[in-house]
Amino acid sequence: MEKKRTWKFNIVDAVVILLVLAALAFLAMKILSPANKNEPERPGVMEYVVEVKGLQKSVYDSIAAMIPCQMAASGKWVEGSYIQSAYCEPCSVESFEASNPVNAHLKPTVSTGDGDEFVNAYFNCTADVDLNNLFNVVGTQEVRVGRSHFVKSVDFEVVGTILSVNKYEK
Repeated sequence: MEKKRTWKFNIVDAVVILLVLAALAFLAMKILSPANKNEPERPGVMEYVVEVKGLQKSVYDSIAAMIPCQMAASGKWVEGSYIQSAYCEPCSVESFEASNPVNAHLKPTVSTGDGDEFVNAYFNCTADVDLNNLFNVVGTQEVRVGRSHFVKSVDFEVVGTILSVNKYEK
């Protein structure tokens, strides 16, 4: 005789099903709820300085004539973000290193000096931010000390390194 197995619903099965449903509901709430839901927005300003090494003096002069100006990214204005001022220091460029032969991004080998053809340019930028947000984002770029950063407006674009970041309340 073959014994036919019948499945019966018992209390252990009910507890396991309830635990799985509770875990799924908890994960769905965590994923779908905003991170700072309970915290009110704290408007603030972030100021940061970007250094561009080995910029031609004539290019710097052209850019400096357009400053102050609003920043742009991906063909759109970045609301509340501005390039406030710029200054430069003379430098001597020993050589340029390209990341690939057709790339416009050249990395200069720079030494301080009295050269009149190249400068190290410093751009002072500001952006409106929410001080509760942990990410310092301007347009599509994250702003952190030491990161490469595109200083970009409608009329010019240069790549530099972020030297300092300060945030304060409005």
